[in-house]
Amino acid sequence: GKWWKQGLTRPAEFPPKPAGLDWDLWLGGSAVRPYHPQYAHFQWRGWWDYGTGAIGDMGCHLLNCATLALDVRDPVSVRASGEGATEDTGPVASQIEWQFPSRHGKPPWKLFWYDGGRVAPQDLFPGRKFGENGQIIIGTKDTFHSAGYSGGGAFKSGARREDFKNTVPETLPKAPGERWDRCHYDEWIAACKGGPKAYSNFDTSGPVTEVVLLGTLALRAARPLEWDARKLRVTNEKSANRWVSKRYSKGWKV
Repeated sequence: GKWWKQGLTRPAEFPPKPAGLDWDLWLGGSAVRPYHPQYAHFQWRGWWDYGTGAIGDMGCHLLNCATLALDVRDPVSVRASGEGATEDTGPVASQIEWQFPSRHGKPPWKLFWYDGGRVAPQDLFPGRKFGENGQIIIGTKDTFHSAGYSGGGAFKSGARREDFKNTVPETLPKAPGERWDRCHYDEWIAACKGGPKAYSNFDTSGPVTEVVLLGTLALRAARPLEWDARKLRVTNEKSANRWVSKRYSKGWKV
């Protein structure tokens, strides 16, 4: 609720459209509605017709570390709970759990998401305050907590990154340039010029986007879902498949 509102119902009165705004173009292939500032100007993120709520907006940022380390893709099931959701908007708080199968010789594992004031169990990292954003990675030997999505963090055991300098080789390339907030642009330009693929290329970003969008399906269905990633279909609650894709407005198609 800090950045945009969720748990809303559609407005009943509509102010005049600002001069210079092409509302039809802004809507694109999405649902056609009269202009209202609750839909636009950053607020669109909370409305199912235009955005994907908290998990869709922040998930691709906060799951980045897990994606690079664990190849986050193709979950077999997802369950979610939320509060304050409406037919049109996401909940004001939610909790989501995905189950991933064994792949490439690695055991099955689970991924958990909390937002809107819901937080991970405090005993996972006692004595450490959880901030507005962050991630916790639970391993067999240690637990790691990062208070953001741009790097840094602490080990539960008190270990330091320097302790692993000689035992854990670096395998991921450094971001180009000196500014972390510019590296996406630098990677994109380099790839367009024939250089290496951008690190968040579609082979990486596509599957994790599918994961976070599946979380929105579970929130809207309000029941556990079983997922066939190959066919892109919910197999146990067929009615949830109406949200897997949408009908685009006339003149727009994918």
